[in-house]
Amino acid sequence: MTPQEVGWALSGGGIVISLGWNFFNQYKTGRIASELRKEQYHTAQWERIRGKIDSGIDGLVVAGRAILKQAQELDDAATRNFSFEILNGLVVDAQDELALALEEADASDYCIGRDWLAAANGPSHGWETAWDTVIACLAEAGGTQVKAERVAALSKVKEPIRSIKTMVQERCRIQDLTLDPARLGDRNSEGGNTQSVSRI
Repeated sequence: MTPQEVGWALSGGGIVISLGWNFFNQYKTGRIASELRKEQYHTAQWERIRGKIDSGIDGLVVAGRAILKQAQELDDAATRNFSFEILNGLVVDAQDELALALEEADASDYCIGRDWLAAANGPSHGWETAWDTVIACLAEAGGTQVKAERVAALSKVKEPIRSIKTMVQERCRIQDLTLDPARLGDRNSEGGNTQSVSRI
C-alpha cells in the first residue's frame, strides 16, 4: 500500500469514527432531553395536585378556627337561638375538598402510592380516626345550647385537625423527595405551601 493510500485509509477511518461519535452524542443528548421533559412534566403534574392539597388543608384549618370563633363571639341568648349546622357544614365541606384533592393524587400516575385518600381522615386510634373525633366534637357542640359547653366541644377539634394536616403533609413530603431528594425539609419545614396556614 502506498503512502497515499494509507493516508486515504486513515482519513476515511477518521471520518467514520467522527460520524459514529457524532451520532452517539446526538442519541445521548436526545435521550437526556427526553428524560428531562418527562421529569419536568411529572413535577408539573405533582405541583398542580399539591396546590389543591395545600388549599384543602388550609381550608380545613380555617373552617375549624371559624366555627370556634363564631361560638366564642355569640352571647348566651344568641347561642340558644343559633343553628350550628351551617357552621358545622363548613368543616365538613372543607374536609370534602381535601378528600377530593387526595383522591386525585390516588388516581394520578404521577403520585406514589394508592392510599392518599385515607389521609383525609387522619391517623387512626383503634377504630376511630382523627376525622371521627372531629365529627364527634361537632355533634357534641350541636347537642347543647349552653355557650360554654359548645365552645369547649369546638375547642377539641384543634388537635384532630392538626393531626390530619400533619399526616397529609408527610405524604406530600415523601412525594417531594421522590422528585428531588435535595428538597428534604424545604417545603414542610414551612408548613407545606409557603402561603399555608401554619397552625389552628
